[in-house]
Amino acid sequence: MLNHLRHLYLRYAERHRVITTGPHALHTPDGLLLGYADRIELRRNRVEITGWTVADVVEAENHGIKVSLVPDMVRSDVTQKLGLERAAGFFFRLPGPTRFGSSIALELHVEGQRYSLSLPLPGWLPRLKADLKLMARFLRDVLPVLPVGIQALFTQDPWARGQVRDALGLGIVHEVVALSPGLISSEGPPKSAPSEQRITIILPVYNAYDLLPEVLGRVVQNTDLRYRLLLIEDASSDPRVRPWLCQEVSALREAGAEVILLENDENLGFIRSVNKGFALAREHPEDPVVLLNSDAFVPAAWASRLVAPILGDPQVATVTPMSNDAEIYSVPSICRRTVLEPGQGDAIDAAARQLPAALSPAEAPTGVGFCMAVNPAFLEKIPDFDTAFGRGYGEEVDWCRRAAALGGRHLGLPGLFVEHRGGESFGSEEKLRLVQRNNAVIERRYPGYDRAVQNFISEDPLLTPRLALALAWANSLSDVEEVPVFVVHSMGGGVELYLQDRLKDLPVAVVLRLGGSLRYRLELVVHGQEAIAGATAEREVLLDLVHRLHRRRVVYACAVGDPEPVSVPDLLIDLARDRPLNVEFHDFLPISPSYTLLDSDGVFRGPPLPPQDDKAHAARQPDGTPLPLKSWQESWGRAVKAAAEV
Repeated sequence: MLNHLRHLYLRYAERHRVITTGPHALHTPDGLLLGYADRIELRRNRVEITGWTVADVVEAENHGIKVSLVPDMVRSDVTQKLGLERAAGFFFRLPGPTRFGSSIALELHVEGQRYSLSLPLPGWLPRLKADLKLMARFLRDVLPVLPVGIQALFTQDPWARGQVRDALGLGIVHEVVALSPGLISSEGPPKSAPSEQRITIILPVYNAYDLLPEVLGRVVQNTDLRYRLLLIEDASSDPRVRPWLCQEVSALREAGAEVILLENDENLGFIRSVNKGFALAREHPEDPVVLLNSDAFVPAAWASRLVAPILGDPQVATVTPMSNDAEIYSVPSICRRTVLEPGQGDAIDAAARQLPAALSPAEAPTGVGFCMAVNPAFLEKIPDFDTAFGRGYGEEVDWCRRAAALGGRHLGLPGLFVEHRGGESFGSEEKLRLVQRNNAVIERRYPGYDRAVQNFISEDPLLTPRLALALAWANSLSDVEEVPVFVVHSMGGGVELYLQDRLKDLPVAVVLRLGGSLRYRLELVVHGQEAIAGATAEREVLLDLVHRLHRRRVVYACAVGDPEPVSVPDLLIDLARDRPLNVEFHDFLPISPSYTLLDSDGVFRGPPLPPQDDKAHAARQPDGTPLPLKSWQESWGRAVKAAAEV
């Protein structure tokens, strides 16, 4: 019980711990004061900094992730004291790993000069204070639900576990994770396994008669390595299955394929059938093993991609591809099943094959057994799935956690997509019962596993390829003529109400929000609900993703609040490229930085025309230099002239 309580506290701490320090003076090496970081906060895997500066531009970097912004928050206490004529306050959030006592690199641009500074992050003392405060808060929150928690521990009652989770604020939080610049790497796709490599494919069969011809046909046609196929027919209740399999196996053998058919006299269930396959696979201890469900549809050249990470690293225990139904490896939404149209799986895999090697496989808490490559060295150490899991579900998690205890790593493979029509073997209702029962076994055996999964979901190291493949999914929908890409700000209000009203009637859309901490936040919205989102400060990463939508229409709505609004028109033209662009006027930002057209004294004197001396109608460029109204209107005019509709 104490061990479970400890893991519960660790989850609580990861979710709620906030470590704060400040203020910290922003001095140049020669002592010149350029501002203050008033408050520095560490929250999970991000750092948030609030402060003020006399600089025109603030740039920050943490582990390769960069943020650039123009101070735009009103700080009258600072501007009055220093006599500044513009906003001086700033706030930014940097994703990425943080270490206590490390620092953030800052670069401040002041009147053409650049000053490099190092901003220290909170050390051990602020962390100790935060932990003491957090422990008291944890006790306050956990004591009222302790009886329910004991019930959850001993009965594995899902309702009781949910009560504890909700009381402690441990529900899943979908945070926006920074997209990897590896998406635009000049590297080609990762290397595949050599064609002479041999593998063993274990394919248990129980019913699924309508799926088998295509499933088996794809294995034969699309496996690009030498293979030995182990088919285990588990006494299917459908009398058509076994005769058909016997006939197909005979034909395959005549064609030269190495196929073994095991026919169970009675139904053993998935796990015991797989274990029979594992026993035969271990007779060839050099060959990677692939566990394949009878409802998994492998694409062309799949095998050489799937087993390559195992051949490249002896510590890789399993490799799982991306799929439409594979829990933490699902596309377009993590942990959500999506039914595919005919041909969509192959179209999405075609996009996966082109992802650069820089988007390397991501380490995960477990593999998923619908299509999972297994390192034969770990199979020698852990020869079977545990039969305590009955007919199936959860057995691969148990195997993977045992492999992890031996130093094994479990990888999610971005460069392969395999369609999965889950639930065919057991039926969705029975699957739900099995999952619920077997999850309780996993929770008892591995108290930290759920926390590891929640961390994976929150941080999503596969976000960038998942989003790229999600856009490929949207692009492959047969009944969608155009996918609108709405360009809006991040501030809510009337434009947001208008946007939500538009989205609810669309089967799929993309929303690009400008002005966040990483400037570009890209969201895929399906039937009005956000399916996946990621953020980047890299313009080329954004363009690469949007250009994957070949049937897009870019719709500009509003860019108020963007740190570089004068660059938005050219961004719109680049986003649209050879596709239509709509420019909508929800305000007058394309006419003037004063998007209400009021002068600095709050009076409307007609549309502003250059030359214009009123500072309300002047802007600053990213380097801090003034931008006259004439240049502003010329820039926005390019987008208006390029638009198909205004």
